[in-house]
Amino acid sequence: NKHILVDYYRLIEYLCSYSSGHLHFRFLPMSKTASEHFAEVRVLVHYGMVITIIAFGLFLVLFRAKKKRNQLWELIPLYQELMLMLIVFTSLIAISFQDSFLWFHYHFFNDNYWIFNPKTDPIILVLNDNFFLKYFICWSITMLLISWGINIYTKHLIKLFIRT
Repeated sequence: NKHILVDYYRLIEYLCSYSSGHLHFRFLPMSKTASEHFAEVRVLVHYGMVITIIAFGLFLVLFRAKKKRNQLWELIPLYQELMLMLIVFTSLIAISFQDSFLWFHYHFFNDNYWIFNPKTDPIILVLNDNFFLKYFICWSITMLLISWGINIYTKHLIKLFIRT
């Protein structure tokens, strides 16, 4: 287990890093196709990071503009709809996660390199469907809590404005 965790953390560091280089596990074997798949996943992770930063920047601009014009109340229904959509979206995907997982892979990857053989790529024993389901649920709960927190903070600012 200790060796698997070392290579798992190497994978996470590789996926999130913007430095050039190739993924090499220290303890687990890895096929060329798995290496190529992880390189494709890395590109998607980087796109996700860039999109997140841009979305956060746009949110801050919108939030500051609404706050400056004393129109924060207009954002409350948006937050509530966002949270409802997140709950519905997460529920639908979680109900049939394996189908959603396969759909995602068929549409985001042009090859079958994502189909790992446990003998040549034992990392798949750790990164199985159940792992990704748990990861997806944790991500969804985190996003829901962030949205809820922003909603509460916005309502707090509105109450402060009304009092003054």
